[in-house]
Amino acid sequence: MDTRSRWQLYRERLGIPGAVVAIAAIALCCIGLGVAASVDATTERSMRLFAKQAIRLLAAVPICGLVVFTRPRWIRRNAYVLYGVSLVLLAAVLAVGPVVNGARRWLGIGDFRFQPSDLAKLALCLALARFLALRARAENPWRLGAAIAFACVPAALILKEPDLGTALTFVPILGSVVLVAGARRKHLAFLGAALLASIVLLAIFGLHNYQAERVRTWWHQNDLTRAEKLAEGYHLHRSKIAIGSGGVLGYGFADGPQNSNDLLPERHTDFAFSVLSEEWGFVGSVTVLLLELAIPLGLLWIARRVREPFARLSIVGIGSQIGAQALVNLGVATGAFPTTGIALPLVSYGGSSAVMTLLSIAVALQLAARAEPVLAAEAFEESEEATSLMRPR
Repeated sequence: MDTRSRWQLYRERLGIPGAVVAIAAIALCCIGLGVAASVDATTERSMRLFAKQAIRLLAAVPICGLVVFTRPRWIRRNAYVLYGVSLVLLAAVLAVGPVVNGARRWLGIGDFRFQPSDLAKLALCLALARFLALRARAENPWRLGAAIAFACVPAALILKEPDLGTALTFVPILGSVVLVAGARRKHLAFLGAALLASIVLLAIFGLHNYQAERVRTWWHQNDLTRAEKLAEGYHLHRSKIAIGSGGVLGYGFADGPQNSNDLLPERHTDFAFSVLSEEWGFVGSVTVLLLELAIPLGLLWIARRVREPFARLSIVGIGSQIGAQALVNLGVATGAFPTTGIALPLVSYGGSSAVMTLLSIAVALQLAARAEPVLAAEAFEESEEATSLMRPR
């Protein structure tokens, strides 16, 4: 297929939703570069952050370009392989990963660092999609349990790092894929109850001391004393001040008091939205919010038009993961959720998060544009319902 024919195929199959997703992704990358440049704008640090982030985004271009020449059938065939590789890397993090701020989350050499949990999110979407591409598997409670195990294994390894925020994003991936795959309502109800019970048990028995303190601070955020606002509630307190002080149009580039005076911690990563709200006000905040929503909603709209099961489920999982990650980050910045470290997709400073988000979007668009039917031996397995109808009575 020549370049012109490939472009025509993409335009016909992706349509306006595909263009919206691509434009939103590019716009958010540009906004993220602006956030990196605004941190310590009067020093060399801002230019260093800007340059490093720009290099990472440029490195993502050829990686995403390779996806254009990858057949969906190859992606489907190697979904389990990618999932296995992600588990090995997550285990390696716990074994040899450097400890940063009390957590092991990265692998790398020198200045190059990679967060395997970002790869695990994409790998889970593809592995679940392949496993549940047959509707009979989603309807079977035992095989549905196996699908749940697909999500629980990497989530448990990520919780061990510990990284509660990233582990929680596996819940919407599992829920959305299982729902679209055709699981029965009673099984979905059981799954929802089990997940709720797991979250409650985790909150009671499984949280580290600092995580429990964050939950307590979040729950009592409106009743914190001045001393608490300067201690355990400092991140949340400063974030809310930054968001609330921006007004309609904000202070302007690099002029926000919380940012320029170095009062807001992690302002180029976990609290990038707070910086945007302070510097560009309500208008900038709404713009970023709409762009972040455009990507998952656009992908879900595209998934409605795709008939091939593996492609449809993969796109749903990827869209749900990006949307959930954005929702958690925005919730943390505004005080709707307890403080946890999770990046705002394509805006927060960070190489592996940005590259893997762009790669995930590229995979989703490629699967939608070039979805092709796959006939394997497992496609001819009989569902329980079909088998029961064929039995003599």
